[in-house]
Amino acid sequence: MSRAVFIVDAEDKITYIQHVPEITEEPDYAAVLVTAKNEIDTKEIPKRSLEMVSVGAIETP
Repeated sequence: MSRAVFIVDAEDKITYIQHVPEITEEPDYAAVLVTAKNEIDTKEIPKRSLEMVSVGAIETP
């Protein structure tokens, strides 16, 4: 099992992927937050509310 973080923009395009190969390792949350902040600062935020989706675990071979 592993962990992954995705940032998806207003057009539903994936703009960032971070994959951590072991479930026991944490993603680099600081890098995720910097990227998300840059996305927000450089693009117009849609009128719909922003959503955060969390996936507990992703099985990998």
